[in-house]
Amino acid sequence: MEIAPILSLPATHKKVEQTAIRLGDALREEPRYQRLLEAIFALQEDPEVRRLALEMESTRREIYSSTGSQQKLDEFHQLEAALEARPSIRAYHAAEAEVRDLCRAVNEGMGKRLGIAFAANIQRGCGC
Repeated sequence: MEIAPILSLPATHKKVEQTAIRLGDALREEPRYQRLLEAIFALQEDPEVRRLALEMESTRREIYSSTGSQQKLDEFHQLEAALEARPSIRAYHAAEAEVRDLCRAVNEGMGKRLGIAFAANIQRGCGC
């Protein structure tokens, strides 16, 4: 067993950790990520989004209870459409898609450099 590689592991680990911190910092400063944060804050401050979400949850419970009906299902879909039509929701989805694209670009760049898929399972809501 060769001792030199074992002795250099802490230094390698520190370099990887520093590189990961720099990557995280760069991603946080990325305008696309900043737009996502702004969109999230806008959602949290949109009273109509909160109202619609609460109505949807109540309607969903009624649908799955014995009192559920086609009328309640239709009501749920109307609420869902109203929610999706909100400017704050549309802005959130657009910002989310931009960050997902950013994550894919980072994955491709890191994958080429490392020879592996860096983030093989980037899904909706990945949050990097």
